[in-house]
Amino acid sequence: MLGPFKSEHGGLFSRQVFITDLPELLPLLEVNCSSKLNPRLKGRAKALALDWVDESSFPKEIEGCVDVIVCCEILYGNRFVWPGLVRVLERALAVDGEAIFAITLRNARHDVDDFCALAKAGGKLRIAKEEYLSPEVVVVRIQLAEKSH
Repeated sequence: MLGPFKSEHGGLFSRQVFITDLPELLPLLEVNCSSKLNPRLKGRAKALALDWVDESSFPKEIEGCVDVIVCCEILYGNRFVWPGLVRVLERALAVDGEAIFAITLRNARHDVDDFCALAKAGGKLRIAKEEYLSPEVVVVRIQLAEKSH
């Protein structure tokens, strides 16, 4: 699941949160975004359909304006979707935005290293920081390579 957070004032305590997944999972996401289920959201969370491999599914409302994208456990298997994920990051991130990936190392560092190489290959993204939370979990922060206003 890719969870872009659009903030009008910065930080994770944003006015608006977008949670994305495949179109067929949209009904479940809408329930999860419900303020009845999650009173703290108070209508701030919005579920959006987004299929990384289908560029036509990209929601216009997140084009170039997402401050923080949080991605947890999405790099294992299914490498065929990675180029689409990279395109989503390139399109969604705001100029000063950041994508934060939390990754469990399942096959040493192969997935992490291969995805980071792919993300950098197009020249639009850079790896801003990498840190280990434990010997098995790494956090990678990705930003736009150039901050052009």
